[in-house]
This record gives sequence, structure tokens and C-alpha cells, in this order.
Amino acid sequence: MKRAEIASHGFAFALIAAGLVIATLEVRQDVAWAKRPPAVVQPDDASDEDDDDTPVPLPVRRPDPTKPAADIAMPPVVASPVVAPNVVAPRAPEAPPTDWSDGDRIEALTRCVALLAPLKVKVGEPRSVRQDRCGGPALVEVQAFEIGGNEVLLKPALLANCETAARLHAFIASDLQPLATEVLGSPIVRIEGVGGYQCRGVIGSASSRGLSEHAYANAVDMSAFVTADGRRIGVREDWGAVARDGTQRDSTAAKADDLKATRRDRQTARDADDDADDEDDDTSPPPLPVRNPRLLTNVTEFDRRGRRIRIASEAPPPAEALKPEQPSGTGSKEPAARTFLRRLHTAGCRRFSTALGPEANEAHRDHFHFDLVVRRGRSFCE
Repeated sequence: MKRAEIASHGFAFALIAAGLVIATLEVRQDVAWAKRPPAVVQPDDASDEDDDDTPVPLPVRRPDPTKPAADIAMPPVVASPVVAPNVVAPRAPEAPPTDWSDGDRIEALTRCVALLAPLKVKVGEPRSVRQDRCGGPALVEVQAFEIGGNEVLLKPALLANCETAARLHAFIASDLQPLATEVLGSPIVRIEGVGGYQCRGVIGSASSRGLSEHAYANAVDMSAFVTADGRRIGVREDWGAVARDGTQRDSTAAKADDLKATRRDRQTARDADDDADDEDDDTSPPPLPVRNPRLLTNVTEFDRRGRRIRIASEAPPPAEALKPEQPSGTGSKEPAARTFLRRLHTAGCRRFSTALGPEANEAHRDHFHFDLVVRRGRSFCE
């Protein structure tokens, strides 16, 4: 009996010991978990953050093969939310500047002082002009140059940049006046048809694009030159024929030859009829005797039928008719004027980067065009 009680008490003690061991292990495990460092939660990607609100789709139940397809209930389809893209509104176009910057104007005025101060020029106050892409930061209105004690007027006044004004002064002083004195025997006192700044495109060439140098106040036109003794040399009137007129002239000459042949044939037919009539008509008055025409002032001739056909004058012409024609307000038609214009155009080819005249195209038949466009090679001359 005592042995059975001792055995039961030993079993109880064993259970109690086992419980204590288990409790001790659980406490140690809790302490170990407590001593572990906290886990670092890594942030999700930006795309995951944007998708946090997206509902998780439900699992799709497998269809029952024993039921028809119409009886199988499908899970509802949940549409994903549409995220509007970030649309950037287009910027409104910036308005073009209406004036030049202070730096541009100061730089241009500095160049004007350096170029025009040494010259004797009647010029207005420089002003800034800007029309979209046209104009310049310092344009001057040139009214006249004084060269060698003679004043050369510009009609109308030239509005251009200071580089063009200074180059025009050099052209007049070194090319125009020496040629006028040599060829015409008189200096130039006025240049007419002067053109400068004008906001426009290129004129006279179908293949040309962009703005003219006139739009940058970088060009000058001139159409006539008046000498000190009153002669006017005009580009249209005194240049003479141009190369492109050859085809038109040949066509006109051919038409004139055809017309002359037609008239000659008609005259021959009329003469034949008159001769036939004369043979039948013997009552026509005899022709008047013809005396030496150099002894008479006027000689009147008649045909065989008494009709007057010609009045000839053998009187010496008046002295005024022997003088060469002097121009007044129109082209002089004299070779000297043509020589002057053609040599002046050649001088412009050397002085400017572009020189256009009547030979260039029909738009420049009546004036010269000179400009200072920047070119990498030699000047353009037509």
C-alpha cells in the first residue's frame, strides 16, 4: 500500500516537473522574441501606392461540368479605376518684341558715332525701328553729303543703318563723282529715286525667299542722277538695250519685215494698175521740167497724171538743228550717259556685296540696287 502511494506521488511530481520545464522554455522563448530587433518594413513602389485602392479581384470558381454553361453564375466584373494622365496645357505664343534691347541700341549708336562722325553728312537723329523681324536698333535719315565742297542731295532722304550710310558716302566720293567729272564733264548734285528701309520681301526673283535687305535697312536704291549743269541721267532712259530684249527685238523685226513686204507687194500692184491706166489715157498733162534741186528751196514733183507725190526741201538746215540734243527732264540718249551708268554699275559691284541693275531682271530695269548682305565669297553683280 505504501508503495502504491509513493508511486502515485512520484508520478505527480514528474508531471509537476515537466510542467515547470515547459513553462521555463516558454518564458525563455518569449524573452528571446522580445530581444529580437524590430522588423524593418520596406516601402512599396510608387506604382504600388497608386494601386492600394484597387480592389482585389475575387477568385474565379471552377465551372461544374454537370451543369450547363447558362446555369453557371459568373462573378461580377469589377472595372479598374481610370487614372487621368497629367495633361500639360500648351503655352500661349509669346508676343514678338516691339523694340530692341538697350544693349543692342547702345552698340548700334556706338558704331554710328565711329562711322559718321568723321564725315560731312546732313543726317537726322538715330532712332530705333522694329516691325516684327524688320528694322534696326539705330537707323538714320540721310538728307545730303558734302563731298569735295559740293553738296549731293538725296531725294527722298535715305533711311538706313549707319553702315549703309557710310558705304554710300564712300561710293559717291570715290566712284560716282570722279566718273561724272570724267565722262559727263560735270559733278552730280542730286540723286533721285532713292530708296532705303522698307519691311518687305525680295522682289524680282521667283525663286527668292525671305526678307529683302531693305527690310534690315541694309540697302539703297537709286534711279537717276542730276549734274551741276542741269542734265538728268536716268537708268531706264539712258541704260540702253539689255540682253533679254534680244528675243523680243528679233520677233519685232520679223513682224516689221513681213509688214514691209506686204506693203511692197501692194504698192507694186497699184503701180501696175497706174501704168495700165496711163497707156489708155493720153490726156494727162506732161510733167513739169525738173531743174537743179540745189538751186531751189522747195521742189514739187508730180506723177504722170498730175498728182503731187513729193515736196523736197534743199534749204540748209538752221544752225539750231546742228546742235546735239540736250536733255531736260528726260533721258539724254547720248553715249556718254550710257557709258557713265554702265561704269557706275561696275563700280557698285566692287563697293557693295550686291549690285543689281537693268540686266538683272525687269524689276530693276529703272534703278540700281546696292546692299551690304554678308557673303562668304565675291559680291553678286548683275
